[in-house]
Amino acid sequence: MIGIKAKKHIQCQKCYCEFESVVGNNSLYICPKCNDYACCECNYGFGSITPCKILVGDKTVGKIIKSGQVYKIVSLKLYLKQAVMLVPTMDS
Repeated sequence: MIGIKAKKHIQCQKCYCEFESVVGNNSLYICPKCNDYACCECNYGFGSITPCKILVGDKTVGKIIKSGQVYKIVSLKLYLKQAVMLVPTMDS
């Protein structure tokens, strides 16, 4: 069906809050109750790759993108544009 997004049932491992969120190819889920990491989904199954949506409950609040050799967290809702880590290279 067009326009209907699949939902995923998630339980936070810290506070055990249960919530639903949209299913995404590359998504990082944050618990809406305690704001701790709940889980992630990835195309490759080895953790989130970029671009990666950041969701609190079912609301998208930002994304992780790769810009050159730096990963950045970008969020208009949180007024955030922050480089979070350098990507290691073979010549470093």
